[in-house]
Amino acid sequence: MGRIRIVALVFIVVLLGWFAPLYAQQSNDVIIQPHAFVGDTFTYQGLLMQGTTYPSGTFDFQFSLYDDPTAGTLLGQLQQDDVPVEAGQFTVALTFPEGSVTGHQRWLAIAVKTLNGSAYVPLNPRSAVSAAPIALSLPGLWTRQNDTSPNLIGGYSSNTVPANGVGMTIGGGGAFGNLQQIYDHYGVIGGGANNRVGSDDGTVTNDGYATISGGFGNTTTQEYTVIGGGQANTITGAFSTISGGTTNTIAHIYATIGGGMNNRVSAQFGTIGGGGSSASATGNRVYDTYSTISGGYNNVAGVDDTGNQPFATVGGGSSNNANALGSMVGGGRSNSISAIADYSVISGGYNNVATGLYATVSGGGSASSGQGNRAYDNYSTVAGGYNNVAGIDDSIGQPFTTVAGGGSNTASGYASAIGGGRLNQASGQYAFIGGGESNTATGDHTTIGAGRQNTANGNFSSILGGSGNSTSADYSVAAGENAVAAHRGSFVWASTQAAPDATITSTAPGQFIVRAPGGAWFGSSTQVDMPNGAILATDSGAFLSKGGTWSNSSDKHRKTQFAAIDPHALLTKLAAIPMQSWSYINEDPQIRHLGPTAQDFYAAFGLGTDDRHIATVDADGVALTAIQGLYQLNREQAAVITDLETRLAALETATPSPARSVWLLAGGWGSLLLIVGWLVGRRMRRGGTV
Repeated sequence: MGRIRIVALVFIVVLLGWFAPLYAQQSNDVIIQPHAFVGDTFTYQGLLMQGTTYPSGTFDFQFSLYDDPTAGTLLGQLQQDDVPVEAGQFTVALTFPEGSVTGHQRWLAIAVKTLNGSAYVPLNPRSAVSAAPIALSLPGLWTRQNDTSPNLIGGYSSNTVPANGVGMTIGGGGAFGNLQQIYDHYGVIGGGANNRVGSDDGTVTNDGYATISGGFGNTTTQEYTVIGGGQANTITGAFSTISGGTTNTIAHIYATIGGGMNNRVSAQFGTIGGGGSSASATGNRVYDTYSTISGGYNNVAGVDDTGNQPFATVGGGSSNNANALGSMVGGGRSNSISAIADYSVISGGYNNVATGLYATVSGGGSASSGQGNRAYDNYSTVAGGYNNVAGIDDSIGQPFTTVAGGGSNTASGYASAIGGGRLNQASGQYAFIGGGESNTATGDHTTIGAGRQNTANGNFSSILGGSGNSTSADYSVAAGENAVAAHRGSFVWASTQAAPDATITSTAPGQFIVRAPGGAWFGSSTQVDMPNGAILATDSGAFLSKGGTWSNSSDKHRKTQFAAIDPHALLTKLAAIPMQSWSYINEDPQIRHLGPTAQDFYAAFGLGTDDRHIATVDADGVALTAIQGLYQLNREQAAVITDLETRLAALETATPSPARSVWLLAGGWGSLLLIVGWLVGRRMRRGGTV
């Protein structure tokens, strides 16, 4: 047969898959060598010439695959017999052993013999296995061969990776003027346009393993970073992540931004969940290590200086600043924790401020600047309300102060507290105001329960409530209206005054003063019985009148166990009790009293609760009974005298002789003297006196 040669390799059509090189000249003089795994089987179509003619008939072919154009290693060999050729054209399906095609360049040696030929005639030179037809079957996808990990480039034809890059992937996207570019090993761009991965410093090994999933205009220049998508996001810190959003920036390692707009993290391990603002200056900013902003806008965690205040947190809201170590602003608006207020918390509210260590503002505040709640000193707390102040904004410090709520209250004394109300001031150490309006506690350990315009100046003094009360001495107590406890240990209770400016004031230490025009009542009963005209009453029924008289209860309905008394016997016992004048031990010796002792009284009559007291009702009872005894005795004596007078008159009316009259008169007077002597003797025997 004549000289037979292959004049053209028309194309290779992928059947079951093949990994073959594709060569294409790209812009900027960058040679792209994309690769695509498509298996070990392909269809080969060629044109056979014999001399100057194109033969037709049946031919036997031998195909040998080498890794070199002239020598090299035989990777596989196939024979195809009885291959039909029509006008020189033929098509065969070639399947080489597994592993013979690895993605590197291959060359195909072809030999042919006629049906009656005895040997194969080699055709020279070997044919490079071209992948141009593969590009037609996988539009927009190229591969670049290397000995480690091929690069895969998809999308716009001018998307670029370095010629010496390894394991780089551009999944797609890109456009004229908005190319996708990878600069370092194992970088990935999933899609989008105008995205940049790696540092364009001429070295492909510095900042590898970075990923941009998609979006537009995103850039990451550090290793092991991820941008999920969005627009114009930038990472310049390694191991950091921006999930999405727009114009977000990370400038430190291990940082995270979930999304949002114009957010910036400038510290390692910093986190912004989202939020932000369309204005670049009002996005959220994290300046210090381990600090977090969950969302909102114009919030700041940390301080933009050379120091470090880690672990600061802002939960959300707007224009909040958590500038101290371990500080937290939960939300709200324009709340601020200063750089020296470590571990302080503002839960929310508006225009609240914390400047003390471990200080707390739970909420509240005001839309007016300077009218929010302020916790100035260490361990100070404002729970809510507006314009409340705990501590003093100075260099001295008054820690442990508390304002629970209300408005315009100030607790400025060490460990002082205000429960609520308005315009109250507690400046004494450990001072407390429960509430009310315009109350002032300046003394140490003072208390004002509530009310209005009360003033507690004495140490350890208390005002229970009311209006216009004051305690100007230590350990004093005042309550009601315009009560003034001006002496140490005094207690002044005043009800409504007759005139607005009238006061009731203590006059000496230790006084207990009560002004109660309607009367004071004491007892354990729940039924109050206030007799007319009483100034002091008890549940026993006894009372002191406004006129100064004491009345014991003697209502028979309050009594039981009645028993008759012998007035003569009681009179005899009373006559036997020693009566003396004396002074009380605790009184001035010049003050004298008269009467029995309780022991003698109890021994004689057994009345009262014990032998140390004499109840006025018992003394009165003994006196009244004794009077009855004396009355009975007087009646007896009067009867005897009447009888004697009658008998005397009878004697006087008789007409005896003069001598007899003398004797009769002498006898009458003698009898009268005997009777009187008898009565006196009887009285003496009973213990009485004449």
